[in-house]
Amino acid sequence: MYGGPRIKHLDEVPAEEMLRFRFEDGRTASIWEKWIELSPDYVAFWNRWDPGAMTPQHGHHGNHINFIVQGEIRSKDGVCGVGSHTTAASHVAGWTYEPEE
Repeated sequence: MYGGPRIKHLDEVPAEEMLRFRFEDGRTASIWEKWIELSPDYVAFWNRWDPGAMTPQHGHHGNHINFIVQGEIRSKDGVCGVGSHTTAASHVAGWTYEPEE
């Protein structure tokens, strides 16, 4: 591998705006990502979704894991709240983020 653990703190990684949605009323919602580790075997990243942010149905090459630490995400398959862990084999449905009340 790399000769030992690679340690990176989230504060060391810049956030990038990946998607921005503009709604009819003029407000926007974005998805922000921090690319923590990129390797031939896996990709590790953190993301934060503004309230109302959404992704269209899309795919991934390889398995995909999400762990929800705040708010909830919704898809046609259900609602995942804080503490939920989701997995998808090589694909993911579209998601919408809803903040906690």
